[in-house]
Amino acid sequence: MGELGLGREALATICKILNMPPPVSDSAYQKHNRSVNLATRKVLEERLNDAGHRVRTFLQKDDAEILDVAVSFDGTWSKRGFTANYGVGIVISADTGEVLDYVVLSKVCELCKATEKHKSNPEKYQEWKDAHAASGLCQKNYNGSSPAMEKEAARILWSRSVDKHKFRHIDMVCDGDSKAYGEVWDIYGVCDDCEKYENMDKQSAEYQKWLKSKAHATWEREHSTSNENCHRVSKLDCVGHVQKRMGKNLIALSGKSKLADGKPVGGRAGRLTRPMIDKLQKYYGNAIRRCVDKKAKSKQEVEDAVKRMQCALYVTIATMVNDKKMGNRSIVQYPSYHHVQFHLNTQHIERDFMGGQSGH
Repeated sequence: MGELGLGREALATICKILNMPPPVSDSAYQKHNRSVNLATRKVLEERLNDAGHRVRTFLQKDDAEILDVAVSFDGTWSKRGFTANYGVGIVISADTGEVLDYVVLSKVCELCKATEKHKSNPEKYQEWKDAHAASGLCQKNYNGSSPAMEKEAARILWSRSVDKHKFRHIDMVCDGDSKAYGEVWDIYGVCDDCEKYENMDKQSAEYQKWLKSKAHATWEREHSTSNENCHRVSKLDCVGHVQKRMGKNLIALSGKSKLADGKPVGGRAGRLTRPMIDKLQKYYGNAIRRCVDKKAKSKQEVEDAVKRMQCALYVTIATMVNDKKMGNRSIVQYPSYHHVQFHLNTQHIERDFMGGQSGH
């Protein structure tokens, strides 16, 4: 019954309906619950420790060294909306796919709520409340809003990662709109440049000037690999979330923008319809997955990988449009991803992604 979120009263009702003997008394039921809870927590901690050791084995590092690892993070709530009393945050290794740590946040304690009904003697109630809090059995461990639970969970998990596994969760895969990153990006200590420019308005003239300066190029080069003086957490986007964002932006584009004829971009055959958006979103994700270069370290290698992604996407679009035989549009598809030429009426647009020579 506990797995269903139901207690002794629900079990007693079921027993009554089935004409079965009632369950054990409430005190005995709670005693059994506590025993099961303690045993479950013990096994869980063992499994989490084993998961940490498997990450070390995968990375071929010994137990004494503090490792910089890549993880994914997400939070969830006990119910939809912004009124949930319970939330949980989970960290999963990007290398092994195993859970490394978790935290449960609660805005309420059921035992405290039940005892509040008997506040006729304030002194005894306060004495009980202090003892209850000191025992570690009070479930309430969070006082903020429900939406902010996710970033608080991230702060707790990142702040104890070194003590728990001797890991620094240095690469963080999370939702694009997650506010958790802002809570943990500097938790392991960062350099002066990161401290200064991360907190600066990204649209300010000073920040834009820094982006174009040699100092930024030096900063980028030093941070492309591990830096002993800076342990900044890097935010990485899940391909699935990037893919969804593209679909969301295309939907917005189809409803708001108009073409040269004054008619909307989407909403009719031959234009940006919802099925076409779904296809483009899918092909965009596939192009990224096909062209990811996990060994790329230098800026040039990363740029080349991005170009391959772009080219794969354009080739896919070209093939898709060509198959549709839309009007007088025609597409010439080259055998490699180096060149894609688009001919639209009398206009000629050439895109050279990988430095290939002109094909005409």
